[in-house]
Amino acid sequence: MLNWPKHVLNIQYRMHPAISSFPNSEFYLNQIVDAPNVRSRGCEKQYLPGKLFGPYSFINISESREEIDDEGQIRNLVEAAVVIKILQNLYRGMSSRIHSSGC
Repeated sequence: MLNWPKHVLNIQYRMHPAISSFPNSEFYLNQIVDAPNVRSRGCEKQYLPGKLFGPYSFINISESREEIDDEGQIRNLVEAAVVIKILQNLYRGMSSRIHSSGC
């Protein structure tokens, strides 16, 4: 193509290992190493209880529907309400941890 040298990432520093495993296996032939900072116990935090709130989640919202407003913008009010509820729970969970830990 342009005959420029390639510089390929070999250590990733930002993604949780459960998230980095997909692009690593699908695009990098498992050549990317997770840095120590993302393999540490601090990266295993769960801010809300339950398996749903791990490093990533897929949430099926079966009763939602997209609508088009008067300006042609697509919106989904049910999905937006679910996101707001999750963020409120996350905020409450973090607030209670901060207040109980004295930070």
